[in-house]
Amino acid sequence: MTLRSEARVPTTDADRYAKQLCNHATHMGACSEWIPPTGMVKFPQGGTCRLTAGQDELVLTAEADTASQLTRYKPLSLPTSSDSAPGTECR
Repeated sequence: MTLRSEARVPTTDADRYAKQLCNHATHMGACSEWIPPTGMVKFPQGGTCRLTAGQDELVLTAEADTASQLTRYKPLSLPTSSDSAPGTECR
């Protein structure tokens, strides 16, 4: 059974924030991919976070197989620099 948690963040900069979150996740050891307007982060411990950039909001959808995996995911902080390095290829 897959568990899901969703957050909707009102912003007009959803595309920029989603890209930054994917890059940040890669630097923290996750596998991420950003192809506007969607991104995917695959955590090494299992589970994923899908990012969808809308015109007026950023939607983050975390999925995991267990409640402990889902609650382990801490919110990713937005990086302070404008890092434009591409995410790693997810397999």
